Amino acid sequence: MRVTKILLALLLVAMSPFTAAQTSEWIPIKIDNGKILVNTTFAGIDGYSVIDTGSNWSAINTRFLKKQRIDLNATGETQVSGFFQSKQRPFYTNIPATVFGTPTRFAYLGEVTLTSDTTQLLIGGDLLKQNIFQFDYPNQRMRWLTRDSLDLKTISNVPSKVDKHSQRVIAKVNLNNQQDLWVTVDTGAASGLWIDRSLAAKRGWLKKHHATSARARGANAEGNIEQFRLPTVNIGEFETNNTLVSVTAADQPNQLFERSTRPGSKMQRPKGKSRGLLGWDALKHFVLTIDYRVGKIHLEPSAPA
Repeated sequence: MRVTKILLALLLVAMSPFTAAQTSEWIPIKIDNGKILVNTTFAGIDGYSVIDTGSNWSAINTRFLKKQRIDLNATGETQVSGFFQSKQRPFYTNIPATVFGTPTRFAYLGEVTLTSDTTQLLIGGDLLKQNIFQFDYPNQRMRWLTRDSLDLKTISNVPSKVDKHSQRVIAKVNLNNQQDLWVTVDTGAASGLWIDRSLAAKRGWLKKHHATSARARGANAEGNIEQFRLPTVNIGEFETNNTLVSVTAADQPNQLFERSTRPGSKMQRPKGKSRGLLGWDALKHFVLTIDYRVGKIHLEPSAPA
């Protein structure tokens, strides 16, 4: 995917505050199937966890618990709506872990089923709200900044805000010079965009761009999807080309905008502005800076580390 730069001078000025003293060192991350993995320790076991800006709340991986035979005492159960299935899942409170090299206690920790049984946690908005985070996709590294070192509201170069219903960060994008769309910024999504199938069908994109069948995993189950590549997607000042777009298959129940009774599911509300997800295949060439609390993002093409 090619990235076209539109306003270089503004970016160079905008990124200068990141040299402020209240900034962590860069730490390594891994990109696995479009997901950001960071080192964590849970129950004395060193491993990796997924950073997921598309989830309000953090969660523990069911498959990891089973593999390691870890028995946590559940506080209760909650309804979690994934892409393909809603399900009652346990949740836990006051759970210790080490994240970003720092001992942490999760006030609330849900449970989801991730693809790998070695992935420990899904790190969501409850933790990400604490600081500004910067993800350098090409160089596979990340760092965080305190808000007194950077005001992202003044330098954001992508239309973005907090969705009032989901309380997640959403950004405005333009699809193929045909459609403006507000989408959730989701570092847990491998596709460039997830959109409603009805929009893709209305625009004729499924046939025109030769959509193919695939499988994908949601929070609770796998399901059938279709994928195609959209010629152009504009994100603020940038244009990406041949971006991977996913939609649910015609025979697949579409829970993209279904409600969950408890935070923790990506797609929990039907009434907010978000009408899709913005993920890795659209963000992979950039340094993404995100302030989850104020709902602002900044993109910059990454330079060699």
